[in-house]
Amino acid sequence: MSPSIDLVSPFTDTPLRRLREGNGWQADDGTIYPENDGIVDLLDSRLHDDVVANEIKVFDELPISNVPYFRDVLFGRVIKLVAPMLPKHTRPPVCVELGGGEGYFARSFKGHFPNSETFVCDISERFLKLAPVSLKRLRCDIRYPFLQKGSVDLASFWVSFHHFSERDSALALNVAVDALAPDGLLMFFEPNNDFLPRRVLYKSPFAKNIYFDEEEKAVAFVDIENALSRKGLSLVYKAGVSPPYSLAFLRHYTLWPLYFAATEAFYFLDRLAMKVSASKSTALDSEFNEDSLSVGSYLLSIFRLHDKP
Repeated sequence: MSPSIDLVSPFTDTPLRRLREGNGWQADDGTIYPENDGIVDLLDSRLHDDVVANEIKVFDELPISNVPYFRDVLFGRVIKLVAPMLPKHTRPPVCVELGGGEGYFARSFKGHFPNSETFVCDISERFLKLAPVSLKRLRCDIRYPFLQKGSVDLASFWVSFHHFSERDSALALNVAVDALAPDGLLMFFEPNNDFLPRRVLYKSPFAKNIYFDEEEKAVAFVDIENALSRKGLSLVYKAGVSPPYSLAFLRHYTLWPLYFAATEAFYFLDRLAMKVSASKSTALDSEFNEDSLSVGSYLLSIFRLHDKP
């Protein structure tokens, strides 16, 4: 693996030293974090709690693997949007997908920036094994440090942040912000709490046929913005997005024809709204609908780190 930026101990937040044998990393307190098949395991038993145990259990029992939620066109549109916003360096960019599982956003970023140092971080070894070896794969609890402070140009929560409780989301945000380089970006692509059909679906009998997590919830944009403004980040982009789902993913659902029809209808309306908006404006197509957060089933928001308070 050998990343150019330091891995750190989740327990002491100090740099790790690679063992000479090349199969692990050692902290200054003597703790050894193993590396097997290119995956560095930074889970520390001293930090284990019920959240860790439950999340590992949920992911180990998921009936779907090795297929993305969304079609590739979505990742391409996001990369096109975010690329001009990245900090200007002479070095290649550093990107981290937080709670990324098989790393579909990280894959797309690496494809567009082949010289980048791109990490995918997740608690599930099962899913990290399915991520390509071109990515730096870290098994870790993203509530605790794992990369050196000030080293990351783009940190992304891609359909992962909404799984956290209020307390744990605050911990994960602290870690993500600390990892950002000056002018670094923190991006969220999460289920949108302001999208009325989603709120209705959560309470309907159909929810159990769609969501594997009984605690499934959406994210309120204003909560993220308020939390990050106190940490010295400013909003640089926000949009409501109804994405194109992968048919290979939806086919695993019992009622997949109904769900596919619904998601395709929302995607069509999303793109239609973009065309109408573009016809009324001389501004460049921003790739997504910025008119209202309530019209997209997902929330896309990007924040930039300035001066930490």
